[in-house]
This record gives sequence, C-alpha cells and structure tokens, in this order.
Amino acid sequence: MTKRLYDKDIKRLELIQQYITANLDKDLRIDTLAQLINVGASTLRTHFSIHYKQPIHQYIRICRLNRARELLLQNHLTVAEIAATVGFKERTSFTRVFTRYIGCSPIQFKSLAAI
Repeated sequence: MTKRLYDKDIKRLELIQQYITANLDKDLRIDTLAQLINVGASTLRTHFSIHYKQPIHQYIRICRLNRARELLLQNHLTVAEIAATVGFKERTSFTRVFTRYIGCSPIQFKSLAAI
C-alpha cells in the first residue's frame, strides 16, 4: 500500500521545491531544508520520495544539471562560473557529474550546442 500525504505536507514539499530552484548556488543540505519546513530530515526524505518519486538529493542534482545546460547554451559564462552558479564548489567535480549524467563534458556540450 502506498502512503498518501496530507495537503499540508504537499504544500511544504512545494515550498522546498521552490526553494531548491531559487537557491541552486547554495549548499542545499537535507537537514537545513527540513528545518525550513519544520520537519526532520528523515521525514523530508521520505515525503519527498513519495510525492516526487525520486530521492531529494537526486532531484537537486537534476535541477543543477538542467540549469547548467541552460547556462551552457547561453554561451556567455565559463564552465567554472557555471559550476559555481549551480552549486558545485569545484569545476572538476561539476565536470565529472555533468559528464556522467549528460553523456559528454560541459565543453563538448557547449560546442555541440553552437553547431
């Protein structure tokens, strides 16, 4: 049996989703996000997974990578600037994660988009 969430829980999750989207450049720790809506980290993880059908850390990563792709297409920032803008502390870790999930490096993506 799948667990259902109350409307108040869904509204809290929507607030977290909006906060994540608006703050991709920040350190988005689960415990800090949970404090924003006055729940425990475990509760946030569970409710987020139930409602959005994916773990919150994966959702954050996907949001960051999608924003990075948008910025790469605009072609006015360096890869290091984009990495910082989407919350990666180091360009190398950004490049590694981007390549793993997108299938090419940020520079390759940028050059393919220019064609």
